Amino acid sequence: MFSLLVRIVLFVVGIAMMLDTTLPTRNEEVKVDLHRNSTTKERTINADGTKTVDINSHYQLYFIGGKVDYCNVGYDAYTRLKDGDKISVRSTKIFEKCIQISKEDEPIKDERYWRMMTCIIGLLCIAAAFGLIDFDSDNGFSIGTQSSTN
Repeated sequence: MFSLLVRIVLFVVGIAMMLDTTLPTRNEEVKVDLHRNSTTKERTINADGTKTVDINSHYQLYFIGGKVDYCNVGYDAYTRLKDGDKISVRSTKIFEKCIQISKEDEPIKDERYWRMMTCIIGLLCIAAAFGLIDFDSDNGFSIGTQSSTN
C-alpha cells in the first residue's frame, strides 16, 4: 500500500514538473525588500584521516509587489541588488521557480537550462512511478529490472 502511494506521488510530481516547463512563464515587476544569507559548515573526516571543512553560503532576495516572495540567488546578484531596487522577475507558474532577474533590461540572474533540468527530473519521477527505476536500500537503484522476492 505504501509503495502504491509513493508511486502515485511520484507520478503527480513528475506530471506537475512537466507541466511547469510547458506553461508560459510569469513576468512581474517587484521591489527588493530584504536580503538574507546563511552559512553552513560541514566537517568531515576523510578516509586518510585528514579533516576538511566545507563552508556553503546561501543567498536569498525577498520581494514585495508580486506573486513570487523570494528567489535563491548567487553572491553576484545578492551584492548587485540593493533593498528598494525595482526589478523584473521571470518565474514558473506552478512551482514559482525564479528563472531570470533583471534590472532595467540588464540580466542579473539567468538560469538557462532550467527547462531541460526540470524535464529530466520530471521524466525520472514518472519512470520511477511506473517501476522503470527500482530503488533498493542495499544496492542503490537499478534501471529497467524487476526485482522479485519469494
